[in-house]
Amino acid sequence: MSQNSSFRRVLGQALLSLVAIGVVSLTDTTVTSAQQALGTPLSTQQPAAAVQPASESEDRVEVLPTPEPDPAATKTATETAADTETDVVPESALVIPNAQLSLIQNAFIATPLPGVVSEVNVREGDRVKKDDVLLVLDSEQAMSELTAARAALRAARLRSENDVDRRYAQRTLAVRKTELLQSHEANEIYSGAVSDNEVQQLTLEVDQATLAIEQADHELEVAMADAIEKEAAVKIAETKVKQHTLRTTVGGLITQVDTEPGEWAEPGKPVVRIISLDPIRAECFIDGREQGTNLVGRSVRFTVPAGMRSSSDELVLTGKVVYVSPEIHPVTGQTRLWATLDNPGEKASVGMLGSLSIGQN
Repeated sequence: MSQNSSFRRVLGQALLSLVAIGVVSLTDTTVTSAQQALGTPLSTQQPAAAVQPASESEDRVEVLPTPEPDPAATKTATETAADTETDVVPESALVIPNAQLSLIQNAFIATPLPGVVSEVNVREGDRVKKDDVLLVLDSEQAMSELTAARAALRAARLRSENDVDRRYAQRTLAVRKTELLQSHEANEIYSGAVSDNEVQQLTLEVDQATLAIEQADHELEVAMADAIEKEAAVKIAETKVKQHTLRTTVGGLITQVDTEPGEWAEPGKPVVRIISLDPIRAECFIDGREQGTNLVGRSVRFTVPAGMRSSSDELVLTGKVVYVSPEIHPVTGQTRLWATLDNPGEKASVGMLGSLSIGQN
């Protein structure tokens, strides 16, 4: 009897398993059979998992959305090469590992005249532009000389414009000619009315009046030449006054001032030093036996490694080769090369070391 009960229970569980996987539908007959086999009541409500046929479960496919392509990952080979062109030096480029930066503009400004310094308008660290005033020398004597030169010029111009002597000589000539003509007419009417001595005297006076006109013309020419000379003297005096104000002919950074108000300035002795860091020069040595002036005009990249300056970032400057020395060292075979580099923001400083890469064009 117990064996039959066990058999029915196993049969009922198998029947329920078939219903769960959809092989057998859950009908009243199936429920009754299972109840008889298990000896327990069953609900006729089919579970949600058992209602769905196996075929539907197998045919259902979940469709996932297609991800958007990453623009950075879809770059073409050409675009990638273009992006890295400025950052990667071609293997064929000439690389000099030990290049150094130096100044292109390093101006020492001196006074052209001797004198006492009355004003100093700059100090170290100031930035100046072309024609800015650096210092002023005492110009009292120079101003007096200019005043005298202008007065002399005015006097010379008055003399060059004075034609009184010429007009007097012309008038005298006209009178003497009239007197001489009257003497000849009188002698034609009355022979001997005017003696020969008187006629000769009148003739001489006519000649003198003629020469007086020539002399007046000559003196006017001399006076005009003297006016030109005095005008040049005024310009020299004006230039001398201007030279007492020392102006810079270049722009840049003041790095040295070697004078103070009250000191005596000697002509030709530098008193102010002005430098400029943009552009800047890269200097290095190359093998003159393999390279030469063929490098002039080629583009270059100067790289300062990270940690070589206040910023921890690598610094890259670009420019061109401007000079290759024609002199080759007889022992090492090396020759000097200069490249001019743009230095925007003056981030690079004189004396920095780095590598110089010379391109093929």
